[in-house]
Amino acid sequence: MIISIHQPNYLPWVGFFYKIVKSDIFVILDDVNYIKNSYADRCTIKTPQGSCYLKIPVLAKNTVSLYNNTFLNDDINWREKHLKTIEVNYKKSKYFNVFFENIRNIILDSSLTDLSTFNSKLIQYIITGLDIKTKLVFSSSLQVKSSSTQRLVDIIKKLSGTTYISGHGAKGYQDESLFSSNGIQLKYSDFLIKEYNQLWGDFLPGLSIIDLLFNNGKESFDFLIKSSN
Repeated sequence: MIISIHQPNYLPWVGFFYKIVKSDIFVILDDVNYIKNSYADRCTIKTPQGSCYLKIPVLAKNTVSLYNNTFLNDDINWREKHLKTIEVNYKKSKYFNVFFENIRNIILDSSLTDLSTFNSKLIQYIITGLDIKTKLVFSSSLQVKSSSTQRLVDIIKKLSGTTYISGHGAKGYQDESLFSSNGIQLKYSDFLIKEYNQLWGDFLPGLSIIDLLFNNGKESFDFLIKSSN
């Protein structure tokens, strides 16, 4: 059983979905501390001038706030602004009309008030739209109380996982020995970004999944499957 785990980012980059595709279960880490000015509250899209951030204004109740207790600041009209920016820059893409309306409906849904639920709803829609069969689990449903690498190990064990796919960014801080001592094979993602059809000139890597989706449609799934070293 292959497990991967990540915080719920806002319209995440392509490599995020590669980990999902390569896993049997993907755990949305919704009950850990929110990291300000991370990709939890922003994404990157492409414009004629280059890359552009879309940033969600949030209201954290405390200095330290969990993702599922960090709320969207709707005193600022950011939802309409994000949608307008997306539409202006992607309306000419081949598959824009296939996916935009559903993404629009989620972004405008005022009942989605916390960052975790909002981001997760978008992630779930994209997974469904690409017919990805990976099971999603929220860490808050597992009642795991440990921290750091031990928390990851306990989540994986609770789900009967045998292999964990980690991002390369974790190499600097996670205790790799804890995985082997608990009978879990640790693998680092072998995602390798490859060029795909884009608007606006030379290829730019590291963009939100919507860039791939709007330009390549259902073929985005095949692209994800083949994006390894």
